[in-house]
Amino acid sequence: MEGSNYGTGRDTENGAIGSDQTGSYYSNSPQGRPRPAAAAQARPQPEAEVFPNQPETSYAAESQATYRLGLRRELEARIRTGDAKWLNEALTKRPPAEWVVQGFRRAFKVDLKRNTAGELRKLLGLYNNIIATPYAKYLPQQMGDLPAKARLKLENLEKWHAKLLEDWQLNKASRTRDYMSVQDLQAEKVIDVYRRHKVHITMLALLPIGLGIVNLILFLIFRAFVPFLLPLNVFLLFVDIAWFFWSVNDWSNDYLMITNRRVMQYEKLTLFNEDKKVILIERVEQVSYQASRNLIEFIFRIGTVTITGAGKIQIVFNRVYLPDRMRKEIMDAKVSYIKTRNEFRSLRMENNLRNKFLGEKNVTIEGEPPQVAAVPRSELGFWETFVPSKPIDEGNDHITFRSHPIFLYRDWIKILGLYIILLLVGIFALPLLFSLGNGLVSTIGFVVFLLAIVWNTIMLWYYWEDWYNDRFVLSNKDILDVVKKPLGLDEEQNVITLAKVQDIELVQPGLIANFLDYGDVRVTTAGAGTPIIFRRVPNPDSVRSEISRRMEIAKNLAEDFGDKLTLDYFGHFSKVFQDIQANLQNSIREGVSQGVTAEFQRRMETEQTPQANNPLGPGQPNNSERNARPERPSGQ
Repeated sequence: MEGSNYGTGRDTENGAIGSDQTGSYYSNSPQGRPRPAAAAQARPQPEAEVFPNQPETSYAAESQATYRLGLRRELEARIRTGDAKWLNEALTKRPPAEWVVQGFRRAFKVDLKRNTAGELRKLLGLYNNIIATPYAKYLPQQMGDLPAKARLKLENLEKWHAKLLEDWQLNKASRTRDYMSVQDLQAEKVIDVYRRHKVHITMLALLPIGLGIVNLILFLIFRAFVPFLLPLNVFLLFVDIAWFFWSVNDWSNDYLMITNRRVMQYEKLTLFNEDKKVILIERVEQVSYQASRNLIEFIFRIGTVTITGAGKIQIVFNRVYLPDRMRKEIMDAKVSYIKTRNEFRSLRMENNLRNKFLGEKNVTIEGEPPQVAAVPRSELGFWETFVPSKPIDEGNDHITFRSHPIFLYRDWIKILGLYIILLLVGIFALPLLFSLGNGLVSTIGFVVFLLAIVWNTIMLWYYWEDWYNDRFVLSNKDILDVVKKPLGLDEEQNVITLAKVQDIELVQPGLIANFLDYGDVRVTTAGAGTPIIFRRVPNPDSVRSEISRRMEIAKNLAEDFGDKLTLDYFGHFSKVFQDIQANLQNSIREGVSQGVTAEFQRRMETEQTPQANNPLGPGQPNNSERNARPERPSGQ
């Protein structure tokens, strides 16, 4: 039987990777060289030694081949998952270096194709870790320029991630030397950004590509037979080309970003629609994916990932490459965030304990700066007082938001049109009416004209009052939504506690909304509560960021409140414990004193017992006492 070559000088399946003269196992010698005795003892033994009681049959050879196949698959799985500890465990079984090289080359090619920073970061860290092992003699020579390409790709991706994070206004944290902020402890970092697979471009551009082919055929036909239709055909060709590039731009605008604090989806239909969804990472309840539902998904290994938050919002991202890895990355980010958050809270509790009991002055907690440019009410101009176009700072950390003034102006334009009509009536129709000489008709016409002017003025005020009364008030504890009709006809208020906010969604529908920069910000709570929608507010990005900032403040306030209750409990317990110690010491002293006194009195009473009834005479021991004394053992 030909013995197994695993761990020996030959590998019949995957080429020869033997040992060099120093006893290493990375040489390309086809025959291999003898190893030192220590190395020979460390490696797995051939089948005859693994199965000493078995004859050299094909069963042993098949078992060893199965073992080698399992080891190779295990090694590839360890490289693919990026776990250094597991990979080191696999390397202790001393697989051939060619297997390690092939595993890393395959992993580098896959991750470069995926174009995601998270997997590249893990793989490069794993590669740098294995360089410190004996495989360093063989691995860099066979990897070529793949590690350098991966480093360059990772550097470019991280620059792009920093720009995306800045656009989301999530990295604007205060940096003061005397303070420690939540962001200093756990800075907002992009873990990965996912785009849809490039096959999505083909799906979007399928129609313009088909129409372009038809237009090319028509171009040839028109050129030969109907030349006067060539301008129309050329125009349609330009439309098809523009449509194709618009589809590519639509693909490039959509992405899903995973940070160490939240999951964010950005969907933008150029010039028409913009949609942003945010789910806090600790409130991600479920991440599921579906793949291989059709032939295209099976061939390109793409699928749909669905992220469900604790509220009512869902993020659905389709046609993503290797969706199982995205799911794992999100869940790993959630575990890491909870761990870091607990460490931060433990540090804060320690600082509070030191401040309270040791009198130390430790750093205080400071959050992000405000994300909206709110104007204090005292600084508003005359027009801004009645028609504010910016959020108003009401004091005490209360900010009032209203809908974009363009919607008030839209209603006022209707009234203005009626005023213009009334002006024309007053200039042309009233003189004609008075020229008839009928006093009654003229009077009625004039009264109707005046009533129309009064009605228009009332409607002008009504529209302003209706717009001004509807507002959203944001504080550090809750969100207040007020919908109020003029004259107190109807009023409705909805309040959501910030601590219960689960998800935030931003929608900018239509070309005008993108041009004027207004949109809807939907705030969803846990349970079946009614969501609050900031409808048509200016600069909705800053509103969403400010709500996220206030949510962090509310979370810190709730945790601080719980920590203070714990500190108060310990403070009261220390006071009560001191009283308990004092009472215990007094009780011990009183008990000892009373016990000594009782023992002394008992002995005195025994010594002073009357001897009058003693038949032996005074001063002699009494028989009863003698009988009561215990007898000594014999021999004493």
